[in-house]
Amino acid sequence: MFYSHRKKMEFNLINKKKLWWRLMNNYLQMICLRRARLKTLGISLGYDCQCSCIHCSAGKLINKARIRLSLGELIRIIDEAIRLGAIHFNITGGEPLLYAECFDLLAYISEHKKAILSLATNGILLDLNTANRLKKIGLDVVQISLDSDDEEIHDRKRGFNGSYRKALEGIKNAKKSGLIVFISTVFTNENLLNGEINRLVSMAEESRVILHLNSACSVGRWEEKCFYLNNAAKEKLTSLLRMPYVRINTEAAYFSAGCKAGSEKIYITAYGDVLPCQFVQISFGNIKENSLEQIWKEMKKIPYLNGSYKECLTSQNKEFVSKYLEPLGKTEQMPYPYELIKHYVKA
Repeated sequence: MFYSHRKKMEFNLINKKKLWWRLMNNYLQMICLRRARLKTLGISLGYDCQCSCIHCSAGKLINKARIRLSLGELIRIIDEAIRLGAIHFNITGGEPLLYAECFDLLAYISEHKKAILSLATNGILLDLNTANRLKKIGLDVVQISLDSDDEEIHDRKRGFNGSYRKALEGIKNAKKSGLIVFISTVFTNENLLNGEINRLVSMAEESRVILHLNSACSVGRWEEKCFYLNNAAKEKLTSLLRMPYVRINTEAAYFSAGCKAGSEKIYITAYGDVLPCQFVQISFGNIKENSLEQIWKEMKKIPYLNGSYKECLTSQNKEFVSKYLEPLGKTEQMPYPYELIKHYVKA
């Protein structure tokens, strides 16, 4: 029964006024004209946050000496991304609700562009008034981070006492406002096999929301860790993905599911650096200096960033990690400059 409800939810998202036409136009251009079309643009508004998560992927991107993108620059990026085909915008941080321009940017996209809007938040500021305001503006999906079903573990991982209860309150408030709710969590060998992810599935089922699984990646504050899944964990993940309340971050794509970093998906840092995704922290240019189209074209010259791979490149593709990422660890500049891997560009 819920499976039908989820399919109805997905259909309602893509059936927003004029979005269906844009989606079909993208498919026609890809199939008939062999023209690449962007699907998802992730945008960080800034890296301020109430939490200090042990697994923060943005941990090494933070640079207080750099200037954040202005609202005008963000709007220009949105306009260009729409021309390149983008049908989904994900607003993130840090904690995006700490920034006043979050509401202005969402309102602009909702009013002038036909796209799916999502917001990634820790839930601390998501009271009912804020949830209602986001719904009224036009937000579709809110992703609320939950690192464990255990309050003490979640708060410890977040470095913020009370964050677990705030997250649960945020989920209730978002549901009450009519927003689609994803519980966002990171999977590892440990929590796949110790039952923690299963308990989060039960929480999602009880609340009738989606559990959104993200691959643990060796970036940010987890840069020195390794997260390749063992066979038992892979089997467990495969069984979980058959469940109606569970989805994974490599699921949404134009044709087949898989990692679409660089090919259909792009991430913009708070300072304007253009990355294939927030976990592939290689900058192919800055939006203040070049157009998004030019940067994306350069990005797709890297073989791994112009195709589709079943698993997350940064967490599970050993060849990509050893060839592109491990050598970059020798430099302290973040994000890593594209010039360091330019010799891998297609001839």
